[in-house]
Amino acid sequence: MLIPIFFVSTASAATDVLFVGNSYTFYNNLERVVAEVFESAGETASTRRLTSGGLRLENHVSRALDETSEWHTHLVVETDDREWVVLQDQSQIPGFPATSPDWVSSRDAAIVLDDLIESAGAQTIFFLTWGYFEGDRGNEWRFPDFATMQERLKEGYLAYAEACGSTERPVWIAPVGPAFGEIRRQVLESGEDPLAEGSLFRALYTGDGSHPSALG
Repeated sequence: MLIPIFFVSTASAATDVLFVGNSYTFYNNLERVVAEVFESAGETASTRRLTSGGLRLENHVSRALDETSEWHTHLVVETDDREWVVLQDQSQIPGFPATSPDWVSSRDAAIVLDDLIESAGAQTIFFLTWGYFEGDRGNEWRFPDFATMQERLKEGYLAYAEACGSTERPVWIAPVGPAFGEIRRQVLESGEDPLAEGSLFRALYTGDGSHPSALG
């Protein structure tokens, strides 16, 4: 069962959120931004991250299984207060063909991580990321433009979640990339070029057309 979500706060105590990802997660101090969203609603949240540039889900598994790693500490040992763990994969792999070795490795790693999260009594959220601003020029055969890349990333993340979730314990989706797509749709409907300088869609990205700006 796949259920879109942001976060559900518990009224009695701070909500505990652990972000597991790479630069897409640590840009703009996302964990702090999320804590501020809770604060603006009169709630509190304990947010932290396990991130490093370019990490894939399989890299997070390797670190989680290493007893000397911070990943092991937060994902395996210190689990008493854990409520939500947000998983974000490398920016292209979820959109690769489901038969490719990289995609299969990520899907299998998602299952392992979800098992660790379930053992901690927490909930899994997949951070469904966005397509590159103009598609992926290094993989044009697969991602020729934003819309195609976004659709394939969505399919990949939903497949990861399908492999993990069940009726008894649903896995959740944070539809961040589709939100980027909605902004792009609105810009197009207004008659503007979403790729043009000054467009709201373009403003969601940094200059590399991949990473999020503070607005994004």
